Amino acid sequence: MKINTLLFICCLFWSMPLVSKSQERFSFSTGVTIPEGFSVGIGYHYSPKARVDLQFGNDLQFADSKQYFFTGFNHALYFGKINKKAGRNLWTANTGVTFLYSNSSHREASAQLLKVFFAREIPLTKNIFIEPQLGINYLLHENSKIKDGMYEGYLLRFLPVAGVNIIFYLNKRNVTFTN
Repeated sequence: MKINTLLFICCLFWSMPLVSKSQERFSFSTGVTIPEGFSVGIGYHYSPKARVDLQFGNDLQFADSKQYFFTGFNHALYFGKINKKAGRNLWTANTGVTFLYSNSSHREASAQLLKVFFAREIPLTKNIFIEPQLGINYLLHENSKIKDGMYEGYLLRFLPVAGVNIIFYLNKRNVTFTN
């Protein structure tokens, strides 16, 4: 129940700036990140130098005895030189929070991670970008219920972040922010 309430609150706060803004600044992403897993997400560029993302995903191991999913909220600030092909900055400094839930035959657990990473958007076309990521997670909280004698939890407070996303912008105006 706690995860559903937390997810609702995150969605509510994330959607507040969307009320008065144009839908042309949305982007969709899909990718894989360690330690989270495979994800899909939606991003909103509320200024030329900033973006917020909401991501959902799992590990794509659909075993009957195992459940795993996560949701994350990310804030990206763009910096660096403006890329002439894309019409904007391509480097981002990102901070965010990820909420993980897993349930297997060994344990049931939830965890919250604080995420700090850098990424660079590599333009393939004006609307499609590849975004490699590299950074670190900090384990804020972990709650585990052991079902047998085995423990599968996190042993370290700091975990690496490494991943790659493919970002799809809805149209060219998203990239250049010309109004």
